[in-house]
This record gives sequence, structure tokens and C-alpha cells, in this order.
Amino acid sequence: MVRKNLTIYGPSLRSLKITHYSKLSDNILQKIFHSHPNITSLDFEQSKSFTDASLIEIARRYPNLESLNICGNQDYSIYIISQSCKNIRHLDISFCGGITDDSVCKIVVACRKLELLCIGGLKRYRPITDQTIIAIAFACPSLRHLSLTGCHNITDISVKKMLNQIHNLEYLGLDQCKYITDLSIRSIGDCCPNLEHLDIGASINEIATHCSNLEFLAVQCTNVSKDALDKLNPKIKIEGPMPYLDPTLLRVVTGRGRGHRTGQNWDVRVRVLCPG
Repeated sequence: MVRKNLTIYGPSLRSLKITHYSKLSDNILQKIFHSHPNITSLDFEQSKSFTDASLIEIARRYPNLESLNICGNQDYSIYIISQSCKNIRHLDISFCGGITDDSVCKIVVACRKLELLCIGGLKRYRPITDQTIIAIAFACPSLRHLSLTGCHNITDISVKKMLNQIHNLEYLGLDQCKYITDLSIRSIGDCCPNLEHLDIGASINEIATHCSNLEFLAVQCTNVSKDALDKLNPKIKIEGPMPYLDPTLLRVVTGRGRGHRTGQNWDVRVRVLCPG
């Protein structure tokens, strides 16, 4: 069915998105790749059944690939793609069980044009460490979107070094990073003048003091008082019941900005997780 629906596009197809499809096999992808030689964007988020053979074929057929999303797959050969596809700007390899800390270091060194990088949840074999974050800092100065969600072993040391090198971040995800403290919030406030979307566990006081450019804020916490929220810049739009926010709810406030995957306009979301 997937291949039949694609036949109407022929060689003109540039972007292919097949997500959350459990039967996306190597055989299906081989036929698609053969019929559509000019693809520059592939999104297979949470699609299963294909193997490294398809990734090797992507590396061979699409040297001009600019965007790749294989979030949630068991992929060991992504390094081969990074060696062949030097023009990749958007790469989402989060929650890929077969990718290690060392692999990410090699990938970012090979893909220096990256503007979007998602590496959250890479913890099955060797978790992401400060080594990787420092490699990102020096290899990818053009990053605008960086998601490190669930990178439990990274610390303020590497985050500070990264932010001193990358100054155009618009999106930063650091939630579930248990060693990140208020020191990183200070660095974010000092080094990220273009930040639009922040996802991080932090105290309201630090956000009020060091993140004065935020425009949208949603808070999930155990006890955030009205007095604490009043310390924030009045331009920040806050959603949540007063005088404190229900800890069972996750509320996301939306605004307008540029899409982190497509470059098109989309809803900007800022979520700050506060430990109390």
C-alpha cells in the first residue's frame, strides 16, 4: 500500500515520511529507493522492521540527503550515512538502541552542517556523556535545535562549554538530565539570546534571573506559588491554575516560530519542569 501510494510522484519526490509503521521492511524500502532517486528528506520515526541494510542503501543512493529521522529504531549503521551524506542538516537518532556515545562523537564530527540534532534516550549500551556534548560543541557551531532529553550522565561542565561555542540555539531540551543544575540555567541565560523553546528542570528563581528573553512558559511542578511566578518577566505567557500548578498536569503554551524540522512556521513550545 505504501509503495502504491508513492508511485504517482515518481522521480520528483523529495521528501518521504513514513512514521509509526510496524511493517516497514527492507524490501519495501528498496523498492521505494529504486523508484525515487532524488529524495533529500527521510522520516521513519518509530517505524519498525527495516535493518541496517536499508541504512547502507540510503548512504549509497542519497549523498545529498539533508534530513533523516530514525527515532526509535535499532540502528547501528548511522555512522555510514554520516560518512556519505555530508549535507545532513537535520538528524534525529533519539531512542535508537544500537547507537553509543562513541558513535555520536564520530557522527557529529562528520556532519558539521547540522542545525538540528536529537540524541535523547541513547542509554541502552553506553549512555551519552560529557565527551559527546563537548564534541558537539566544537563540531556543530550552526546548531539551532538540540534535544538531549534523558541524557542522564551529562553535567553542567559540558553544557557550559557547549553553550560557549553554540550561540544560535532556538530550541534546547535538557529535561530528565539529572546532573544539570542552576549553573546551566545561568549559562543558558548568558549564551542563548535567540532561545525560543526551553525544556529543562530548573528553579523558578534561576529562570527569572537568567532567562529574561523567554516568551512562553508552561510549568509542571509540585508547588509553584503565585509569588514565584510573579518574579518572571511580565512578557512571559504562563498557563496553569493559580496560586499553584497541578503537579499531575503538563501544560504547553504555544506561540509562533520556525519549525525545528521543516523550517516552516509552527507552534513554538516552551516547557520547564521544576523540581519544587
